[in-house]
Amino acid sequence: DVAAERGLCIPNDLSVVGFDNTTESTSMNPPLSTVDQSIEAMGALAVEIVL
Repeated sequence: DVAAERGLCIPNDLSVVGFDNTTESTSMNPPLSTVDQSIEAMGALAVEIVL
């Protein structure tokens, strides 16, 4: 809302990014780009590297 009040156009002037790819991100306004972090896969890879 603040961005729109200041005349900013999303996504042309401003982008919003989130983490964990939550289901709530699909209904956000403005649209929210998310990064899906696979914690289990990262943990398994870390163990594999250490061992």
